[in-house]
Amino acid sequence: MIDGTRAPNQAAINAAVALCLSRGARPTLARRMVLEILAHASKPMSAYAVLDVIRAGRPSAAPVMVYRALAFWRREGVIVRLDSISAYQLSLCERDEGSTYLICTGCGTVEQVTLPITPGQLAQHPLAEGFRPTSDHIEITGTCQRCQTSGD
Repeated sequence: MIDGTRAPNQAAINAAVALCLSRGARPTLARRMVLEILAHASKPMSAYAVLDVIRAGRPSAAPVMVYRALAFWRREGVIVRLDSISAYQLSLCERDEGSTYLICTGCGTVEQVTLPITPGQLAQHPLAEGFRPTSDHIEITGTCQRCQTSGD
């Protein structure tokens, strides 16, 4: 196992691949490699961090390969890009559920939670009249309980 990683969520990997196949999409070797790296990651990863892991075994790997694979998995609803930290992680919720990501600015951990309102529903609130969301999720930055307790 790579340092700083966790055991992969093999069920999530298998489900993602099966979902793609059922839709007629092709989870190529490069796409699967990127998915496996994100599944092993203990924290969200930037595209270049994913590329660094790939280059450990394939030094000639190009950034475009990673970006294309990330775009594929995003379209399929398997991963999410956390804009506030420019990083990617597996999405544990269904595409239509909408998710909120609690991002710790101390240690970098991210907790995915489902709230009773989605960005689309929020835009329909009377106070948000005319607002058009450009994201399918909500990101909230703050300090996690562990960092608060440890004083980080």
